[in-house]
Amino acid sequence: FPVVVFAQVLPLLVVWIGAPAVTWWVSKRAPKRKKALTQVQLNFLQHISRKTWAYFERFVSEEENWLPPDNYQEQPKEKIAHRTSPTNIGLALLANLSAYDFGYITGGQMVQRTANTLDAMGKLERMHGHFYNWYDTLTLQPLPPRYISSVDSGNLAGHLLILKQGLLEIPDQKLITLRTFDGLMDTLNVLESYTQAKITSLHAFRAQLMQLMGAPLNSLHHLVVQVRSLQRLSGEVLAVVAEKDSSDGIWWANSLQEQCTGIMNELVSAMPWIADKNEIPDMSFVIQGIPTLRELAELNIDSSSYTAEHKASLHNHKPLIDQAASNAQERIGKLITLSEQCEDFADIAYDFLYDKAKHLLAIG
Repeated sequence: FPVVVFAQVLPLLVVWIGAPAVTWWVSKRAPKRKKALTQVQLNFLQHISRKTWAYFERFVSEEENWLPPDNYQEQPKEKIAHRTSPTNIGLALLANLSAYDFGYITGGQMVQRTANTLDAMGKLERMHGHFYNWYDTLTLQPLPPRYISSVDSGNLAGHLLILKQGLLEIPDQKLITLRTFDGLMDTLNVLESYTQAKITSLHAFRAQLMQLMGAPLNSLHHLVVQVRSLQRLSGEVLAVVAEKDSSDGIWWANSLQEQCTGIMNELVSAMPWIADKNEIPDMSFVIQGIPTLRELAELNIDSSSYTAEHKASLHNHKPLIDQAASNAQERIGKLITLSEQCEDFADIAYDFLYDKAKHLLAIG
């Protein structure tokens, strides 16, 4: 009898004793399978990324009060939906930061676009900190029926807090990095997909850009020479495309030129002494490598250790060196102000939407 009972309970004993081991095994993290993307896949993603930014680049404009239109229709007739929502606004603000990260715009352009949108947000009517669910982007008036969405408000608050952290990191990032030219390459690739004509200057632009990207970025003086060449070539590309291609090709050629101009303007802000196109004084003994905004802002020249030739150059360019530091300090101050605005706009009251008896938050 005992043997029979033991035989009956043995399977249960085995399961009971082995349960912790089985639980541990099934709870283990699955091994991460690393699979590198092919170059074709990367090119596809970069192409889509650049075209996605083009929506914000084109439509988040002064005409729309720097607010993102909800959508754009191409067929059967071109039409822009002149309305926006808190979620749209939050995504547009993060699109600025992403475009900066991908090299599609410079730090200066990102700051200006962000400031424009935040200033427009300050003109919009709100309720207990909530933005209404829809606004007319041309008049800035809330669209009827006036409604606040707890979901949209939450989306916007999250976007603003992410943007705040991104803004505060910028002072310690290099002014120009290789990603700046990765972004330029993405624009070039999209332009070529819309361009039917064989353009000599387009091939020359690509060769110049690849040469720049193949060398380390360790000299601002050398970088200025290269970017000026790209800026000149982009103008030649635009002139030829304007004669031979479609409106899409022209738009992308113009975008390529504007991107080059933006990079050049960023360099001039950091080094005002290069504004004269006829002469580029080499001040690499003052600024070695590619500086951060904070390094520029703290630029303090002690001329006692320099050679007589360098001392003379410092004397001639002292006001412009001071201007470089002042420009950087102003940019950092603007970034701090924008981050504070983000925090203020994210301060939204939810208590009046909360049903304490049901422990539920109203949808809106």
